[in-house]
Amino acid sequence: MHKARVIIQTENREDARTIYESLIPDTEGDEGSTITMRICEQNLRIDVTAEEIPVLRACLNTLMRGCDVAIESLRVAKGCEKI
Repeated sequence: MHKARVIIQTENREDARTIYESLIPDTEGDEGSTITMRICEQNLRIDVTAEEIPVLRACLNTLMRGCDVAIESLRVAKGCEKI
């Protein structure tokens, strides 16, 4: 079993919640992997477990792409450079 943990630091809990909610569709229905997310203060913690390294890599790629889009969307919506 292979595991990875990613922590996304945000300015506040609301931003962490927005990113969390935007990633929910990416956490459902993956064969061979388990993805859990949790908001800890203003951070979003993502844990991925997979039986094979290629599956772990694919999950992480999908989640990081989703995080990038969510963060950029927050940035545009707030009209600022840093989230």
